[in-house]
Amino acid sequence: MMTRTRTESTGSAIIRPEFKRAINTANQILQELGNPEAPICPYFIANKYGWKIRHEQLMGPDGLTAKDIRNGKTKFVIFVASDINQLYSEGTLKRRQRHTIAHEIGHILLHSEYDWFDLEPEIDQKLEVEAHWFAAQILMPDYVFKSIRDLDPETLSDKCDVNYTSAKKRIEKIDDKIANRLIQDASTFFTRGPAG
Repeated sequence: MMTRTRTESTGSAIIRPEFKRAINTANQILQELGNPEAPICPYFIANKYGWKIRHEQLMGPDGLTAKDIRNGKTKFVIFVASDINQLYSEGTLKRRQRHTIAHEIGHILLHSEYDWFDLEPEIDQKLEVEAHWFAAQILMPDYVFKSIRDLDPETLSDKCDVNYTSAKKRIEKIDDKIANRLIQDASTFFTRGPAG
């Protein structure tokens, strides 16, 4: 189900991303895996569900997913760009590829009913936002935020094996309840000292 609203000035429809659906789907996958500790391995998730990952020259995008429908069965292949290697350091490239795979897994789980190569621009934009949201949630789930240090992008980046920018955006969008709990825990620690 898509949420549409009309803008007052233009009257055009805006299709809102379904953030809760992306979060709930990521959390469901993590629960099925026993809420693994960070860093979460998107290669393992793809393998567990039988989705192949291939590194190939894509000449543009960081990744894409192909659907193969035969005899009523759908198989997915995630393609990760191998032709961007010269643009990034080895560590940055590895982290980008992890995010790309998580993003493509988001498309499989959230958007498999769409023809991905024939989308209206506003639908395509909605799906991209949802897949990015899913990737952030699966690679940096709420439960990895255990101390105030995890609200530092560099710390979260290292802990979850994601790029600094992804970690920074995830922290900016963190649920207030989590941030407040971490701040309260730190405040209690500095007020009373360590427990024990």
